[in-house]
Amino acid sequence: MKSEIPDAPPATRGGLLKRTRRVAALAFAALVLTTFAGCDGDGDAAAQPTTPTPAPTETTPTALGPTNGQIVNAHEYLTGAPRLCQSCRREFVRFDPASGTGLFVDVQYVAATDENHLSRMTVVGPEGRAAGLSCPKDFACEPELWASGAGATLGPAADEITLRSDDHSLQVIAYDGSLRRTLDLSAVLGDEESLVGLAWSPDRSQLAVHTVKPGGSREGRVSRVLLFHADGGGAQRVYTATFPVSGGDIPLAYLSGLAWSLDGKSLGVVENHEVAHPRPSPIAWDYRGVWQGVVVLRLPAAGKTGSAAAETLYQYRRPTWGAAQIAWSPDGTRLAVTVKEGVLELSADDGEVLTRHPRLKGAMIWLKEI
Repeated sequence: MKSEIPDAPPATRGGLLKRTRRVAALAFAALVLTTFAGCDGDGDAAAQPTTPTPAPTETTPTALGPTNGQIVNAHEYLTGAPRLCQSCRREFVRFDPASGTGLFVDVQYVAATDENHLSRMTVVGPEGRAAGLSCPKDFACEPELWASGAGATLGPAADEITLRSDDHSLQVIAYDGSLRRTLDLSAVLGDEESLVGLAWSPDRSQLAVHTVKPGGSREGRVSRVLLFHADGGGAQRVYTATFPVSGGDIPLAYLSGLAWSLDGKSLGVVENHEVAHPRPSPIAWDYRGVWQGVVVLRLPAAGKTGSAAAETLYQYRRPTWGAAQIAWSPDGTRLAVTVKEGVLELSADDGEVLTRHPRLKGAMIWLKEI
């Protein structure tokens, strides 16, 4: 029997794979500005969704500026990560500008169980491969949790990887595969809320996560961004993405591409709104993209709490599943975003299109210099 709220669409549109909790990193973004209180003792806070504000689209740039560093293909720049699993899907997850290291994950689809699981994590640095961890030797081969590699990230220490172990907890694993510690976030997350993406701040003092939670039939799925201290405490809810609609369609709001500015004062994220429209069997649901955008969250000042100031810097004219990526410039003044025709450099202040680049295949990283 199907639940009242359908799961998100699979990465491959040719068929509906089982997606019990696998929602995030394949879902992308759109903005509904919401305000809400910071976390209280039981983690509850009220969200007040509003209509998305207008944002720049794919227009001709009004000003051209010098390229700030260089935008490159992560798969080509970071070499030395061998493909040990030929049946796996390789994904680039995170780049650490300070060390020049990048994290790749290999996600394997098991036809017998119709599930994805994380098969391997590889860290590649300037001198080649820095670490290689695989399941079940170094971590559990958990099904349903690894529709993508969004549940893993570099840090907090220079020789550590943080990865999701279940819906409400994270494991910090050393490069040699040993478990350093576990971060239990269950006191803040709801029973049906799932961890999706995570990223450590540049100074490693804060962990940003985004989650997904099914709502009622009218609310659909909502996605939140929360901040934690390095020990997993001090939870602060800074943003909630919701998508209120009327009628028979089910609204779905997702976040992906969580990325810190290098000064640690802002987070960039891609937000996506879709509707699930019921259809006759054997296809139960038809998913349609409605709105997709790049959102910057201006975080409260150090020592302050409350919600972030959210601003839509860019709105995609024709939302496409799995198309959007974002990357901050080294000085934090620009964001690179992918569009169908190429890569745009946007002003981080107002979303003005400053520079265009040819289309970049694969994941992108923004280097200070080469």
